[in-house]
Amino acid sequence: MTPSNKSIHDTTTAGYFDMVSTSLPSPTPSPLPNNGGYNFTGLLPLSEEQVERAKAHHGKNLIAFGNDQVWYKVLFRALIHPFNILLAVLGTATFLTGDNEGGTIMFFMVFLSTALRFWQEWKSASAAKSLKSMVSTLITVTRLYSCPEHRDPTPEDVSRILNHATIRMDILIEDVVPGDWVQLSAGDLIPADVRVMESKDLFVSQAALTGEAMPVEKFGASSEAMAAWRQRSIYDEMAKSAVPANASAIPVPADMADMDATSSTSAALGPRAPTKMTVFKNSLRRSVFACFGIRRFDSEVAAHSQNEADLSAPDVCFMGTSVVSGTATVLVEKIGSETFFGSMAKELSKRRPENAFQMGVRNISWVFFGLMAVMVPPVLLINGFVHQSWTDAAL
Repeated sequence: MTPSNKSIHDTTTAGYFDMVSTSLPSPTPSPLPNNGGYNFTGLLPLSEEQVERAKAHHGKNLIAFGNDQVWYKVLFRALIHPFNILLAVLGTATFLTGDNEGGTIMFFMVFLSTALRFWQEWKSASAAKSLKSMVSTLITVTRLYSCPEHRDPTPEDVSRILNHATIRMDILIEDVVPGDWVQLSAGDLIPADVRVMESKDLFVSQAALTGEAMPVEKFGASSEAMAAWRQRSIYDEMAKSAVPANASAIPVPADMADMDATSSTSAALGPRAPTKMTVFKNSLRRSVFACFGIRRFDSEVAAHSQNEADLSAPDVCFMGTSVVSGTATVLVEKIGSETFFGSMAKELSKRRPENAFQMGVRNISWVFFGLMAVMVPPVLLINGFVHQSWTDAAL
C-alpha cells in the first residue's frame, strides 16, 4: 500500500496505534459530518484502544470540589470556635472560684454547641455525598466499531473495522474522554469543554457560567480549526511515548511549523482573544473595585486576569451549560478539572465564606475577648492594691 492511498487518519496515526495491519487493503472511510460545506474527512471517532489510552492519560471526567470530609477534622473545627473557647475560659474561672454548678453548666454548653455543629456539618456532607452517588447522567457518544471481547472476530467484524464503521452508545458522563464524538439534543448537559463539529439550530444556556437568561446559538467549527485538531491532537504526548525509534515523523503544514509540538488542544485550535467589550468591562470593574477598596475572590481574579476562555465563542460549548434546543455533534477537548468550569470549582473550593449568622457569632465572641482583655487587668490591679490580697483579687 502506497502512502498516497492512505487516508489522513491512517497517516497521522501511523506508528502510533496499530489498529489495522498495513498489509491490509486501504479502507474506505465512512461518511463524516459536514456542516456548511466544511469537510471533516480524515477526522474519525475514537477506537476502544484510544479510549483506554485517553483514560490512562486524563483520568475520569470528574471535578474535585475540595477534599472529602473526615469526621475528626469536622469535630475539631466544631470544637475550636471562639464562642466555645470563651465558654471554656469562663467555666474554668467559675470552677476556680468554687462554683462547681456554674462551671458544669458552662462546659455542658460547650459540649452541646460542639455536638450540634458537628452533627449539622456531618449530616450536610453525608447528604451531599449520597445525592452525588445517586445521580448518574448518561450521554450518547459515537465511537469506532470494535469486536466484542466475549467472542472471536468474524469476517463481518473485520470488514466493519476496515471500513471505519461507527456505533453509538450511551455512557456515563464520567467516562467521556478527550476526542470523543458526543451527540447532543435538547435537554442534554454539556459533559465537557467541546468544539461543535456539526449543528442544527443549536441553542445553549450558559446561565450557570455567565448569568445570562437568554440562550446562545452555537455553530459548527471552521475547517481550519478541525484541520488543526487533526495535526495537533490531544494524543501527541501519549503517542510520542509509543513511537518506535525507526518511525517516520508526521508531516506538519508550513503554516503550523512554528507551533510548539506540546501545545494544548485549545492552543492548537487557535486561542480566541477577548473582545474589546470584555476588556473594557474587566478594566472598568477593576477600577471601581480599586476605588472602593473591594477585594475580589481569587477565582474571579483568575478568570478575568487570565482570560482562560471566551464564553462568547460561537463554536465552543462549556461544561456546566445545557442544550435548550437543536441538535449537534461535538468533539470533546477538555474534561474534568481541565475544563473552564473545573478551574472555577478548584478556586472556589479553596475558600468557603461564612454566612451572616456565623460571622455575627464569631464577631461577638471576639468582642467579649476584647472586653476581657481590657477590663480584667485593671480590675485585678485595683483589687490587689486596695485589699492587699492578690489571691482574692485573682479569684
